[in-house]
Amino acid sequence: MNDRATDAQAALPLRRRRGLVWAFRAAFVALPFVILGGAEGGCRARGYGGYPPVIRDIGTDGQRHWYSTYRPGVDSFFFTRLAPSGGMRTFAFTTPKPRGTIRIAMFGGSAMQGYPQPLPMTNGEFLQAMLNDVWGPERRAEVLNLGATAMASYPALCFLKEMLPHELDLVIIMSGHNEFYGAYGVASVHGAGASPAGMRFMRWVRSLGIKQWLEQRGPSEPATDAARRRTLMERVVAVGRISRDHPLRAAAAKTLEANLSEMVDLCRARGIPVIVCTLPVHEVMGPIGEDPPPRLPPEDLATFDRSVADARRLLEDDAGAAFTAADRAVRLCDSHALARHTRAEAARRLGRHEEARADFEAAIDLDTMPWRAVSAAQRAALSMAERGAVVCDMRAAFRTRSADGVIGWQLMDDHVHMSLEGQAAFARVIADTMTRLPEPLRVDPERLAGLPDWKTYAERLHHTIFDDYTAYSRVRTLFDIPFMKRNNADAAAMFHRRVDEICSGLSETDRKAVLQWEDPGLHVINHRPLSGVVAYFRMLEGDYAGAEPLLRNARQCVSNVSLWRLQYTVYLLECRRRLVSEPNEDDRRLIADALEVGRLLERFVGFQDPLAPTYMGMAYNLAGNHRAAVSLLNETVRYAAGREGAWIVRALGDSLIRLGQLDRARLLLELAKRDPDMATVADELGPRLAGAVPAMR
Repeated sequence: MNDRATDAQAALPLRRRRGLVWAFRAAFVALPFVILGGAEGGCRARGYGGYPPVIRDIGTDGQRHWYSTYRPGVDSFFFTRLAPSGGMRTFAFTTPKPRGTIRIAMFGGSAMQGYPQPLPMTNGEFLQAMLNDVWGPERRAEVLNLGATAMASYPALCFLKEMLPHELDLVIIMSGHNEFYGAYGVASVHGAGASPAGMRFMRWVRSLGIKQWLEQRGPSEPATDAARRRTLMERVVAVGRISRDHPLRAAAAKTLEANLSEMVDLCRARGIPVIVCTLPVHEVMGPIGEDPPPRLPPEDLATFDRSVADARRLLEDDAGAAFTAADRAVRLCDSHALARHTRAEAARRLGRHEEARADFEAAIDLDTMPWRAVSAAQRAALSMAERGAVVCDMRAAFRTRSADGVIGWQLMDDHVHMSLEGQAAFARVIADTMTRLPEPLRVDPERLAGLPDWKTYAERLHHTIFDDYTAYSRVRTLFDIPFMKRNNADAAAMFHRRVDEICSGLSETDRKAVLQWEDPGLHVINHRPLSGVVAYFRMLEGDYAGAEPLLRNARQCVSNVSLWRLQYTVYLLECRRRLVSEPNEDDRRLIADALEVGRLLERFVGFQDPLAPTYMGMAYNLAGNHRAAVSLLNETVRYAAGREGAWIVRALGDSLIRLGQLDRARLLLELAKRDPDMATVADELGPRLAGAVPAMR
């Protein structure tokens, strides 16, 4: 018994030593995590970590809750130190949504966003107008376009997750162009892995405070001026040549199908109908990437090169000979995108449309820079029918609407972005698809058939020549990119010519406005609509009739709750005041809109500079609330100068006279006479002041 006790006592130190060893090992393993946890906590305390929302809660007006898209949330999907963010349109919406409203949300990349068209000329605006015509007063369509430039399908999935709680009635998805080169594209500098799991993991890693702290200390701009001048399209490319059998092609197809599937499943779980679209692409446009030399014996390679060169040279004058030469090249190497495209173009000119379509599609699939949705992306969209989505074959619909059954310049402005007619065609095809949906989303086919043509809708949406200029100048910039221009020099020349033709017909005032708009310094905070800049220049020249239609366009180009919306609405009302003796019902709606926007801005962000209260005061003057107008304008008139200052002085002077505050009005007009640009207001209001009756004290 004593021996056993002695053995037990001897074993105690051994067990303690083993326990200490295991404790030391555990501490050794845990130490890095403790250090990292402490570092993460320190970074979080300094404001690093997490992501800003894409949909931001901006406050309540007492009856409704307001939300807005938020640029920093979109930016978080980009590695902005390597290349700039693409961006999303800014707009605000409410919950609960207005009674009778059908809320439709659209998701995808820049093609879905409506680029290169200004906002009033985009697919969502056409769709909203068409649906409101078909449904009549009992239902009101509200189309919210969350398409974002240079976004692959994974960010679109994240955007959808943020929008799902906001009373959606229908979701429309068209995504697949940016699976290689967009944010979270598998071949992009904004890439984050080549699998759905890898992308989610990288998104989590980039949310860490430590990661964000380290990123901020890296270079935030490209090192050279030449690199900084490159377009977003140039700067996102990480892998410049992707062959037909490159593993990234399978990865892109896998991630797209996985993300589309999750988007459809999320919608169906909430009982929200979802339309998934195939993707129309410019089929006539040449390949964007550069083909590698075919692996052929020297003699065959020489024949191949000569055949391709001959085919391209002969296209304009002898399509038959061009087809023969291109066919000879394709027989030597059928994986050469330019050879397939050249044979397709020759077949199209010969009227052999089925052959042309097959070769055009093959050329797009073989393009070594797959900026256009390839066949695998189209199949992924079509397969969503198996998950319960309503599939809209947009590519097939665009082919039906195109000459020769091949999608070209009629409906597309570049490789993936729709022309003005294409934007309207997209909307009409969606409306056609909605004839298959249940109430309250169903569109009556007979009413739909009675809608006017796309040009009528463009006119109703306040189309101007400056919308065309904006779109053409944007596309001109794209086609000036070397890899875009390589096989599409004619397209580059065409858009330069279109821009020059518009410029040649402009007045001197309008030309000055366009030059001002083209200065990047004008768009430091956000991109100003060209229509608004030209309208402002016309107003300064006293051309209020010419400015009015441009301002109707400009106010639709900007967020519905923004200082710019308030500014353009007040400018429009100033034009109306000059053109009509009495406001009509539309003018009164504009006044109400200006006042609501001003009140929301004051409530949510406050009047942070003199512009907002100035425009608010001018709106109160137009509304007949002269005490409110004087209260605001009295504080901001000190900033009045030049011709724009004359509009402020006129509003304040008018309100002072109507309130009978004649001494103050007289002093104001005396001061205005010292500025030649404001003296006309003193002359205009002088007779009224002389005949006015002072207020009773």
